[in-house]
Amino acid sequence: MEFPKEITSLPRIFDYLNTFFRQQKADQNIVFALNLAVEEIFTNLVKYNSDSTRPIRIRLKKNGRKISVSISDFTTKPFDITRHKNTVHSLPLEARPSGGLGLRLVKKMTDEVHYDYNKKTREYTITLVKYLGDRNV
Repeated sequence: MEFPKEITSLPRIFDYLNTFFRQQKADQNIVFALNLAVEEIFTNLVKYNSDSTRPIRIRLKKNGRKISVSISDFTTKPFDITRHKNTVHSLPLEARPSGGLGLRLVKKMTDEVHYDYNKKTREYTITLVKYLGDRNV
């Protein structure tokens, strides 16, 4: 499903996500983690790729014991969040460089984060994965 690249799209995005999560009988910890991670990624795409007015696409999938949320932005430059250096959290708040805490939170809240960039179409996709139950089952 596609959503306008505007912060005001978030309520519709949460409705879309939560309908899917209910259908999959995902527990509230998974719902909370993925809603928070999607909100962080979506707001970053709105904030940092404001040159493109194309909508952002969100795809949901359950594969076995995994739920995946893929978020795609278009006409954008590559930015691999899986290689983004974490903010130095051992420093006092005023000494820390700005940015990066949200991406750190996304990585902590999910079980897997994947990144793909298509140079030809300039499409950027981040896939967030959360396991249903025990990972080793």
